[in-house]
Amino acid sequence: MKKLIAFLVPFLITGISFGEEIKPDVLDFNSALIEAQFSELDQLEEYVLSNEGVTLKEVIAQNNGLNVNLDADMLNNFAVNAGDHPVAGIPSFLWGCVLGPIGIAIVHLDAEDKEQTRKAIWGCVTLGGVYALLVAASYIFAFSAYPF
Repeated sequence: MKKLIAFLVPFLITGISFGEEIKPDVLDFNSALIEAQFSELDQLEEYVLSNEGVTLKEVIAQNNGLNVNLDADMLNNFAVNAGDHPVAGIPSFLWGCVLGPIGIAIVHLDAEDKEQTRKAIWGCVTLGGVYALLVAASYIFAFSAYPF
């Protein structure tokens, strides 16, 4: 254990001492630009509140004099619009694939969506299939060396 610690400590010290410094321009912000962008969002919010039930596609199509910079392709950038609401930012399939039944339970309890639970189940089934293939391949490899 002492040898392992003696081996790892120099790497940790080197990583800490030569780590990337925070550049001062990263922390600078233009408050006028931020205020202008928020005023655009305020206009959009007022329009949406006054026209209840309006969708983003309708707002983009009508553009009723709003000075908001909306892009028609922005709908494709968000998983929420595709109907996919990942748990903790991780897709449901991966929850089921990596954690198996525990992942299915987490998705089911957190998302409370049958489609997301179904994706987690398919992830678990995929994990089981891959595991079964690996076990079968290992048996085939092990017994192929010894013919009966």
